[in-house]
Amino acid sequence: NTEVRLKTELNQARQEWVKLEKQMKEEHEQVKKSKEGELEALRKELSERKVQFAMEMSAAQLEIEDVKKLMEENSIRAEEALKSLKMMQDEIAEAKIVQKYN
Repeated sequence: NTEVRLKTELNQARQEWVKLEKQMKEEHEQVKKSKEGELEALRKELSERKVQFAMEMSAAQLEIEDVKKLMEENSIRAEEALKSLKMMQDEIAEAKIVQKYN
């Protein structure tokens, strides 16, 4: 009688153990899937951020190139203005010399 009761309790304990193991495995799989989903979402977000960053960097690079071109153009204009000014100064000096001797 006691032996039958112990065997029954042992069987119940084994069944409970198997049930708990199965439940643990299911929970583990759910957590794993959840974490994989979170990881995939983070990867997607990172990828989108990389694309956005690349676009912003490209736009910034274009702006830098535009500023460089404007600086070069302004430098050329300044050089031309200086040449023009120098020519005017030379003409004025020449006119003064001519006026002085006339």
